[in-house]
Amino acid sequence: MELLVIHHFLQPQQAEVIPHAPAQPKPAASQAARAQVSKPPSRNEQQYSFLIERQKEFKLAALRAKKQGDIEEAKDYLRMAKVCL
Repeated sequence: MELLVIHHFLQPQQAEVIPHAPAQPKPAASQAARAQVSKPPSRNEQQYSFLIERQKEFKLAALRAKKQGDIEEAKDYLRMAKVCL
């Protein structure tokens, strides 16, 4: 593919043609090596995982409370689950 560049001060007959080199694909070996090296989760990721798990626990507690007929307690658990995130 060639890119046609027309400068505003050039006449259309004086346009220069600049060849466009295709982008080089990244080697698959280096991508595979990066995928195999797993770094430990960051503190933020650990906290996020903890909060997601806590939210699930609150939702399950709300469901149990609802099944037992305690709607107000179920609402409280759902409110607490919303605060987690």
